Parts: sequence; C-alpha cells; structure tokens
Amino acid sequence: MKTSLTLLLILIMTANCMSKEGCSAASSAKKEIKYSRLPAVSMAGLSTPQKEAFLKFANEEICPCECPKSLAGCLQTPEQCQPAVVLSQWAIENIRQGVPFEIMAEPLTKEIGLGFSARPQIIDLADYHGKGAAKPLITLVEFADFECAHCKTTAAALNALLKKYPGEMRLVYKHYPLPVHPMSFAAAIASEAAGEQGKFWEMHEALFNSKQSLSEKHILNIAKEIGLQGKKLTKFQSDLSNPKIIEKIENSTKEAQMLGLEGTPTIFFNGRAYFLSLDTSGLELRMQMEKLRSQATCK
Repeated sequence: MKTSLTLLLILIMTANCMSKEGCSAASSAKKEIKYSRLPAVSMAGLSTPQKEAFLKFANEEICPCECPKSLAGCLQTPEQCQPAVVLSQWAIENIRQGVPFEIMAEPLTKEIGLGFSARPQIIDLADYHGKGAAKPLITLVEFADFECAHCKTTAAALNALLKKYPGEMRLVYKHYPLPVHPMSFAAAIASEAAGEQGKFWEMHEALFNSKQSLSEKHILNIAKEIGLQGKKLTKFQSDLSNPKIIEKIENSTKEAQMLGLEGTPTIFFNGRAYFLSLDTSGLELRMQMEKLRSQATCK
C-alpha cells in the first residue's frame, strides 16, 4: 500500500486547458466512439466498478501522443502510443492497490493535457546548479523551497532517480522560496553562498536533512559541518549579502510566478510540467514516458 499512501501527496496545479486548441482536443475525444476493451493494457484484478471508472476516463480523455483520438483509442494497440500504455498501466496498478480513482482522475488529466502533451516551457538554466549527465536525454528542473516538507521527501526521490539514470538525466535546482516560510529565502541564499565555493549540493542536502527548524545560527553551523571553516567561512558569511546571489534567487522566484507555479515542489521534464505523485514510482513513470515519446506513430 506504499504507492497508495504516497499518491495522496499529489502536486495539484489549478488549470483546465492551456489553450482553446487543448480544450477542442478534449471535446473531440469525448465525441469519439466508446471503447469497451483496452487490448494494450491489463485490467486484471480490478473490480467491475473500477474497470467501468477507468474505461469511462479512457474514453473521455485525450491521447497523450497527440493522436487525434481518445486515450482509449490509443490503447487499442500497444505500438501506437507507448506513453499511453505505461501511464495507463501505472494508473491501473494504483487502482488495483486501492487508490480511489476519484483521487487519481484530476492529476492524470493534468499530466496528459497540461504535462506530457503540453508545449515545453523555456526555463532559464544559466548559472543554476545541476548534477547528472553532461548531455542528458532528459533534464529535470525542480522549483523548490528549503522549508517545504514535500520538497524534502521529493529531494530523496529525485536523488534515487538520478542514481538509476546517471547517463540519461540531469537535475537542475531552481529557487522558489515561499513567503509562508520565514527562513526559506535565507536558506536559498545560504545554498548559493556555499555554491560559490563548490558546496551547493552539500548545503542543499544538509538543509533538507536538517532535523531542527532553520535559523541563522543553525545555517552557520551547517556551513561549518560541510567544510566551510576559517577563511572559507568568512567568505560564506560575506556572500550571504552578495547582491548577485540575492538577484539570482529573486529572478528564479519571478520566473516561477510567471510560469504560474502555485506551490513547491514543481517539476518539469524537458520543459513540460509534472503532475503525478512525488515518489520514485511516479517520477520513474514519467521518465519512461519521456524516453518513449519519439516512438509514437498515431497510425
């Protein structure tokens, strides 16, 4: 039931359609012939009400591969839209494990229409800290806040994903300190100040792993613990008021707001937003979908 529990911590962003074209695609999908079978996936183990709920959803939802048909239409053969197959099978597995479909329906709709199928956003990555493959197949950008509890658990999931796909993935961290968290902006500054001496990811990990509330004194102690002592500590303290660092965090915050982000963490895969569970299961699902993107035929 672990997947069931983590799925309840879904990152939801309020939107319906990004454009009139997207809404039109959804409308045309609803008018399409209803399919009573989905040969490309297995619904074994689902109760009759669960099968009916997923079939209704699949017949009304658009195909994530931009094929001019419904999700159900794209599940008639596995070769047509592999991203649709892996997404649907993942959803079915969660339903089988007891996740109520009414909890999953909205995030799934957003993942298809506003996430995987959306036009990629241009996100400024210049001078922001990243780790992983130098020439990645997939770049994950995370907008996060060092005082956000969900960001802390997501950081561990992202690190696990990076370890699994070291040659294909790159993770870039962007700041979105929220006003409701009193020390989040100071923590962001501290991470960049540590980054000036090659210690960004060490500070990043230590801030998220902190077992006590952040404070100026505690952040200074963390800096010492990650090796910023003596002259290095003096430089770190000086950089806490570095206007270039402050401007960098402010620019990242403004960009998050321009992108319409309503909370943290928010993750983008190659510029496209992610809406499903913030655990390794959901994140790995999207990785698989991205890797299969080029194989869609729509025939």
